[in-house]
Amino acid sequence: METTRLSARRSDSLSDRLRDHRNSLNFVRLVLATFVVITHGWMIVQVTPPFSFIEDLSRWGVRGFFTISGFLILASGLRTSTGAFMWRRVLRIYPGYFVCLLVTAFLIAPLLSLFTGAGSYSLGSALYSFKLSPFLRPELNFGGIIDASPFPFWNSPLWTLIYEFAAYMAVAALCLFAFFRVNYRLLCPLLFGLFATAGLAVEKTLHVPDGITNAFTLGTFFLGGMVVYSVREKIPASLPAALIVSAVFYLSDHFTSGQFQAMLTAIPLALTCLLWGAVLKVKLFQKTDISYGTYIYGFPLAQVLVIAAGATAWSVPVFVLATLAITYPVAYLSWTLIESRAQKAKSLVKSTGWPEMQKA
Repeated sequence: METTRLSARRSDSLSDRLRDHRNSLNFVRLVLATFVVITHGWMIVQVTPPFSFIEDLSRWGVRGFFTISGFLILASGLRTSTGAFMWRRVLRIYPGYFVCLLVTAFLIAPLLSLFTGAGSYSLGSALYSFKLSPFLRPELNFGGIIDASPFPFWNSPLWTLIYEFAAYMAVAALCLFAFFRVNYRLLCPLLFGLFATAGLAVEKTLHVPDGITNAFTLGTFFLGGMVVYSVREKIPASLPAALIVSAVFYLSDHFTSGQFQAMLTAIPLALTCLLWGAVLKVKLFQKTDISYGTYIYGFPLAQVLVIAAGATAWSVPVFVLATLAITYPVAYLSWTLIESRAQKAKSLVKSTGWPEMQKA
């Protein structure tokens, strides 16, 4: 009887609910990516949303992505040798990213220019835009094609990718040390506290570029996910728990700002995203992840609607719905034709694992 009760108790933990692929994390990430598209819809047409929370959605979406990544990437880093770990991270980020750039530069941009007469498409400009693309910092400019847009940028969301990949490298570096692998349950909360406090100190005492501020903010949320991973077995995965941490996150986010907000909300947001991923049962996306495609294609496709269909004259909710209607199918193609196929190349770099994790 006691064994039965213990098994039931363990099966209700966040760890067990997320251990297999029958969770809804892909769906949660799709919701987060959709949040970003919604906010950017208002930003592109330069209209102030009627409700302040609409402007918050993009911030929640990006930060939620980082918390989930912190949880999952630490899990991968602890069980996967360094070479295989970094190879898998490259496969997850770069194939979809590069194809998105190619589609934008050599399909969307020239067709948009051809059929609308907007700007003057330049192959030289398109090629030049790729000069920083290996560093996840492309400068997309194809001859003024979207200059008529109220917000004339091709793909604003891509700015976060360099921070995501930097976090991957940081986890790889930490996992090189056996001391970290053995003691990560204690070290992750310590690192979170030190990093978040350092970010707060920098914000209050120094005038630094936005890039550094962003690194501290997004890094804090990534570490928040790592902290949750370190105590995952002790967290009950239930609907009441998900509702409670969601309320805690919303209130703490609403009444704070800046790096203090990041420090205070990172762990509640991580718990919110991960618990909903554990308790929801959305089978449609358990083996299909269109969140990344939605994130990277939503902005350029919205600009297509602005230039080709005059979407600035539409009501913004209609514009956002139309953007999502064309983005989701493209994201599905990105997953089916590019991202999922790239994942099959993981076996090219074998993982020997880490001795401590194999024993565990």
